[in-house]
Order: sequence, then structure tokens, then C-alpha cells
Amino acid sequence: MNGSIRLVFFVLLLAVNSVALAQNSKSKLETQKKKEQKKISESEKILKEVEGKESVSIGRLNALNQQIKDRENLMKTLNDEVDFLSEELKKQENVISDLEKDLEDILKEYGEMLYLAQKANNGFQRILLIFSSSNFREFFLRMKYLQQYAEARNKQIVVIKETRKELLGQKQIFELQKAEKEIALRSKLAEQKQLETLKDKQASLLASLSKQKKSLRRDIEKYKREVKKLDQLIAKVVKKEIALAMAKKKKDEEAKAKANIKNAKASVKTPSASISSGASFGKYKKKIPWPVGYGFVSRKFGKIEHPVLKGISIQNQGVDIQTKKGEKARAVYDGVVKSIAQVPGAMNNVVIVQHGQYFTVYAKLKSVTVKNGDKIAKGQEVGVVYTDKSGRTELQFQLWHKQQNLNPEYWLTKK
Repeated sequence: MNGSIRLVFFVLLLAVNSVALAQNSKSKLETQKKKEQKKISESEKILKEVEGKESVSIGRLNALNQQIKDRENLMKTLNDEVDFLSEELKKQENVISDLEKDLEDILKEYGEMLYLAQKANNGFQRILLIFSSSNFREFFLRMKYLQQYAEARNKQIVVIKETRKELLGQKQIFELQKAEKEIALRSKLAEQKQLETLKDKQASLLASLSKQKKSLRRDIEKYKREVKKLDQLIAKVVKKEIALAMAKKKKDEEAKAKANIKNAKASVKTPSASISSGASFGKYKKKIPWPVGYGFVSRKFGKIEHPVLKGISIQNQGVDIQTKKGEKARAVYDGVVKSIAQVPGAMNNVVIVQHGQYFTVYAKLKSVTVKNGDKIAKGQEVGVVYTDKSGRTELQFQLWHKQQNLNPEYWLTKK
């Protein structure tokens, strides 16, 4: 009897622990799913903007590719969710099966106890059992035994009721999980259809763009010339600021030597001129905010193959972030505006901000909202991102450490 009760409570304990673990895993999947759905919503709005234009463009292809990528990531999560719910249903079936077997064993055991109790409750046999005791101690023990036996039957009734209640609860959980799995399967099927439609659009768009190879090549050559001009501008600004910082440092050291200052560290430095100021920027790798609040990386850092023209590549000194029309570009860190310039063509207006040894570049701006020499704070607007004729709104964002350009994706917070 006691063994059966312990077994029931062990099964119940396992069921409780299983539910707690399942809730934790389910919560993580839900969080991931919401994150991916948010990305889909963003890229979908950007795609609708470029699809609103009649022209077939690389911007539309980028937005379409991103939408496919986001939906494929959601599909992986939905697959994980379906697999998780299938596994949970199996576990739930095992719990229900164990509880049903335990209940059957307890009922059988209780039936045997009831039979024995009925025999023991026969008046003559009960009196005979008690009064056939050889001494008072045995008499007392037999009385105690009959009392404990009655209490054990009452406990068994409680266990039966609790087990039945728990079994009903576990069956209700099972039905809920079945319903959740059905919903997840329907979501997965709907997402699969969406993906197929998008991939058909992608194939059609690539076919259309392939017919425009000549104009695409002209666009690439033009873009490369504009990139070269931007690189020259950045190099000039960075070189000038480094030279100024070094000259200031040398002048400070000479002044200290003349004044015979014992503690060089006690000297006051001007943050906007010193190359060592803003050193804390380097501690924020993978932590700096995105320069726009909305969008995705449409062209990565480094050597990038053209999405249509085979064998043609572009060397990207930063990242291009495709966003929505009217989006504002914002400073990713406190700094000083060191240059505002125009690079005719795709780059348009350019803002270069110094953060001590680091520089950030914001290009492809429609308009600029800061002035040269302004001290600006993290999150402050520097300009509005330009939207081209094809409907593509895209920011070129670069990050430099002295005269070395860095991959911004290693520094930006993960979305």
C-alpha cells in the first residue's frame, strides 16, 4: 500500500517538473518567434515601399531577399515549436498512462483491503480476534492494528481521489497541447505558402534584372567612382584629425617640460582635439546602437558579390542599411562633427563624427541636421536618409579606428 502511494506521488512530482521545464522552453520559443515576426514586419514594410515603384531594382531584390531570409528563420522556429509540442505530447501520454496504471493498482489494492475489512468487521470474528489475545499487550496491539487498518483505508480513498483529479488535469493539459500543435502546424503551412510566393517573385525579379545587365554594369562603375570619392574624403578628414591630435599632444608635452610638471597625468586635455579622448568607445563592441531605428543590412562589409552580375564584386568599406522612407540617421555615440560634405551621386550628403580615436561615417543622406564642429550626443539626429527613384532608402554607415576601417556589424547591437 505505502509503495503504491509513494509511486503515485513520484509520478505526480515528475509531471510537475516536466510542466515547469516545458513552460521555460515554450517561453523561449515564443520570445524567438516574436523577435522574428518583428523583423518580418519591418522588412515587409520596406518591401512594400519599393514594390510601390514600377521600376525593377536592386533595392527591391534586397528587400525581397531579406523578407525571404526573415521568413525562413521564422520557419525554423515554427519547426522547432512543432517538434517541441510533439515531444511534449509524447511525454504527456506517458504521464497519463502511468497515472492510469497507478490508479488501477490502487483500486485493486483498495478492493483487497475492503474485502479483508468486511471479513474483519464481522462481529463474531472481530470479537474472536481481540479476545483470543494471550495477554493485555497483544490485546492492545490487535486493537491498534484494526484502528490503523481503518485509517489506511481512509488514506487510500484520499489517494484515489487525488489521483483521479490529477489524471483529469493531465488529460486537459494533453488536449490543450494538441490544440497548440494544430495551431502551430497551420501557422507553419501558411508560412510555407508565403515563402513559396516570395521565392516565385524572387525568381521573376532576377530574370527581369538579368535583362538589364548593361545598365547594371554602368550603375556599378558609377557607384565605384562615388565610393572612391567618399574614401578619399574620409581619409583626408581622418588624416587631418590625427595630425592635429599629434600636434596638440606634442605641444602639451613641450609645455609640460617647460613648466617642469612632475605629474604628467594631472594635465588637462581637450576631449575634442586629443586622439586619446573617447577611448571608452572601444569598450562598446557589439553594444553600440544602430544608426537607424528600422531596417536591415542590405550590403555587408568587405568584398561583396553582385546579386545579379556574375564575377562582379564591390568593396564595401562599411555596411549599407536599407530602411523606410523618411528615416532619420542618428549618432551611435557621443562625439564631435568633423566634416559635412557632398559626394555627388548615390552618396549625397555625408557626415563624419569623431569619437576620440574612432570615427563614424553617415552617407547617403537627403539632408543634414548638424553643423561642422557640433558636439553631439548618442542618439542625436545627424540627418534624414535619402530615397532614390526606385524607392530604395539606404544609409551607408562606416566605422574607422584611426586610419583603419572596421566591420560595423561586429560593433552594432544584435537585432
